[in-house]
Amino acid sequence: MSNVSESLFKKVVYSLKLGSWPKVLVPYVFSVSLLYHTTEFLPVSSIILGLLYIFFLVVYIVLLNDYADVEVDRIKRAMFPEHCSPKTIPDGILTENQVLGTGILSLALVLFVGIIAYLYFYAISLSGILLSIATFWMYSLRPFRLNYRGGGELLEAMGISIVIPFTIFQLFGTTLSKHDFIWLIPSFFLSLSSAIASGLSDESSDKIGGKRTLVALIGSKKATLLLITSFSLGMGMLTAVLLTQENTITTVSGSFLGLFGIFLVTKMFGIAENVQTNTFAEIAILKNFLHKGIWYTLLFVSIVITIVSIYNS
Repeated sequence: MSNVSESLFKKVVYSLKLGSWPKVLVPYVFSVSLLYHTTEFLPVSSIILGLLYIFFLVVYIVLLNDYADVEVDRIKRAMFPEHCSPKTIPDGILTENQVLGTGILSLALVLFVGIIAYLYFYAISLSGILLSIATFWMYSLRPFRLNYRGGGELLEAMGISIVIPFTIFQLFGTTLSKHDFIWLIPSFFLSLSSAIASGLSDESSDKIGGKRTLVALIGSKKATLLLITSFSLGMGMLTAVLLTQENTITTVSGSFLGLFGIFLVTKMFGIAENVQTNTFAEIAILKNFLHKGIWYTLLFVSIVITIVSIYNS
C-alpha cells in the first residue's frame, strides 16, 4: 500500500500525474500561437473547447496507460520499492475499475467536446478528435499496444507534435498548411527525445514485463545518446526556422535560442555520463532537465511567434 492520502480527491490528483501535464499543455500553447500566426483569428469559444479537449485527452491517456501497464508497474514496484513512486493500481490508490471507468468516461468526453465544437462552433471536422483517440489507444491498449511491440516512442512523438496541433487547428475552423510543418517537424524531434527518455527508469522492469521500448531494446547508454541527438536536431531546426524568417525579432530570438540550445545540449552530455541502467537519481536529473528544456523552448518560440504576429497585424 502507498502513503498517499486517504482522501479520494488527493488520490485522484496523485493518479493524474499533474507534473507531466506540460507535455501536452505546452504543445497546445504552441499550436494556438501557430494558429494566430496563420489566421489571426482566435475565438474564445474555440480556446475553451481546445482546453477541454486537452484536459479530457490527458486524463484519458494517463489513466488508460496506467490500466494497460498494471503488470509492468507491479513488477517495478516489487523490484525497486525504494526507487519507484507509488503506482496507481498496484498500490491501491485507485482500483482497476475506477481507473478503467474514468479513463473510458474521459475518452467519451473528448469525443463529446469534438461533436459540440463541430455542431455548434467553428470545428470543421471530427477527424482530429478521432485520430487523437486512436493514436493514444494504439500506444498502450489492445489489440495494438505499440509500446509493447516497438514503435511506441514514434507514435507518442507523432501524437504530441502533429496530431494535437492538427486537432487544435480543426477546432478553430482551419487546417494545417505546409508552412506550419516547418515549425512542427522540429517539435517532433523534441517530442521524440522526451518519449525516449520516458523509458530510461523502466528498463529492467520493461524487459521482464515484455515491453519493447527503445531503451529496453538498445540499453540506456545508446538510448540516452539517441535522445540527445533528437533533442539537438529539434533545437537546431527551430533555431534555423527563426533565423530564416528575415525579421529582426526572429533573428535576435533565433540567435538566443541557438546559444540556449548549445548550453542545454552541453549540459545534457555532462549529465548523461552518469546515466546507466537503474541509476534512478541520475536518470531523474536528466529527464527533468530535458523536459524543462523542451517546455521552455516551445513556450519561448510560442511567445516570439505571437509577438511577430501582433507586430505584423
